[in-house]
Amino acid sequence: MKTSISFNKPWKQKLIAGLFWLLLWGGLSAVIHKEIYLPSPYTTLKQVVINLSLPEGWLILGLSWIRVWGGFFLSFSLGILLGFPSGLISGIYTWLEPMVQIIKSTPVIALILLVLIWVPSDLVPLIISFLIGFPVIWAQTTEGVRRTDPKLLEMARVFHLSPIKRMKQIYFPSAWPAIRHASQTAVGLCWKASVAAEVLSHPRLAIGSKLYDAKVYLETPDLFAWTMILILASMITEKVFVAFFHQRRDLNANH
Repeated sequence: MKTSISFNKPWKQKLIAGLFWLLLWGGLSAVIHKEIYLPSPYTTLKQVVINLSLPEGWLILGLSWIRVWGGFFLSFSLGILLGFPSGLISGIYTWLEPMVQIIKSTPVIALILLVLIWVPSDLVPLIISFLIGFPVIWAQTTEGVRRTDPKLLEMARVFHLSPIKRMKQIYFPSAWPAIRHASQTAVGLCWKASVAAEVLSHPRLAIGSKLYDAKVYLETPDLFAWTMILILASMITEKVFVAFFHQRRDLNANH
């Protein structure tokens, strides 16, 4: 009997790629042989378990998660709330566009330092998360509304649909794919920006603060461990977010 092993499936390719990079990491760590420069995967994993076995570890993860999602929720809500009128009325777009461009063009580090002057340090990550996510969602919502099929708008005019029905049955479904795509992008950006803000603002319980402390005291395994926790938290959040939006899309399609 002829047995063949296929590596064409995506999950097998991802598994092989992951094992390759893990082995490379372990090999380099063995060659360097100084964990202050590059801890091994085993040491890092052990430190992850230690960090998460402490009650404070989950509290730190939870509070960082709340800061990210608080900022994202604000950017999602205001991005849609202001994106629709900006797509429909050119005057509102002209009024908002310079402000959004300034936020987009300002380096994240400068935004963090400015916000740090104005508000308590505990609020800085949430506000930075909002400032990074808002331009993405606002711009894509505006663009999605502007790309509404003119034939659908003509049909709405012929059948004398009310503004509320036009919004619900034409504009929102037209803009929804752009909003969904922008939101997925914004979630990842909010994680990165929020943790960067935590590093500089240094709240007492935050992943960014732990990263900063580990760097200052040269606790490299701890630095790697919190980085791994951060990456896993970001990936899980994004997967859950994408699954939720796909579910909403399926529900909309069934209706």
